[in-house]
Amino acid sequence: LGRYFKRRLVELAEKHPQVEDVRGLGLLVGMELSERRFAEILVEMSRKEGYLINRTAEKVLRFTPPLIVEKKDIDGLVEVMDKILIGIT
Repeated sequence: LGRYFKRRLVELAEKHPQVEDVRGLGLLVGMELSERRFAEILVEMSRKEGYLINRTAEKVLRFTPPLIVEKKDIDGLVEVMDKILIGIT
């Protein structure tokens, strides 16, 4: 599932210019955003939707899903993030 998760985040990055980079290995994946405020907004709004994302540095998100994560969970997170990023362009 790690490759699937990273691929979905890369697809999100290709769609939104606020995302500068996606990197990681396995399920431990990071996403760098162009501005600190984008990271803050994504963390806060995703939490309200039930997804916990860590923010490291100022504008890097760190994803650490549980080992029992399923594709539907990854898809749900990516869908929520897509909607948030559309709203903060």
